[in-house]
Amino acid sequence: MKIARSAGLALLPILPALLAGPLAAQAAHADSARDSIRECVLRCLGGEQMPVLTSFPRIDIADIPASSTPSSEHPQGTGNLGQIGMHGSVVYTVVVKTDGTADITTLRVVSNMAKDWDPVLRRALFEARFRPASDARGVARARVELTFEIRAEGLNTLCLRAGVTSTSGAQRPLDTCFSGTGG
Repeated sequence: MKIARSAGLALLPILPALLAGPLAAQAAHADSARDSIRECVLRCLGGEQMPVLTSFPRIDIADIPASSTPSSEHPQGTGNLGQIGMHGSVVYTVVVKTDGTADITTLRVVSNMAKDWDPVLRRALFEARFRPASDARGVARARVELTFEIRAEGLNTLCLRAGVTSTSGAQRPLDTCFSGTGG
């Protein structure tokens, strides 16, 4: 009995260290998870290569929000694309995952000058593809700023400029125009 009790007492000095091991491991895991998202809004802070938007899906004309804004040429509004020459912009931050897709759960609005377009762009981001951020160790998740400029040309043509915003200006945005009503 005395042997067991003395063995138990011998463990008392190392007991805090034994219990701290799992807690330290959890803290280290939380730190590594936090560090796994690189901050690349306007530029990467750790020297990584920034993600690049490589493809953005066609937006079906039928999905475009209708405009009820009248003009002198179209007193009842102009339907799907809004007024001729209508334009707007939407800016988001989002995390680009290592597989080149956007993590929609991290999407945040920075600026929105085309509020009716928000649901359309959010849906399209599910299909957008990026070249992910990379560093010497390989690909990495990174938070970026995405800018969308929307321009209607006529009653059935939509032009969209989309890209990752960068202070270096090295990235070229994607410019696409869609005509008609097909998908």
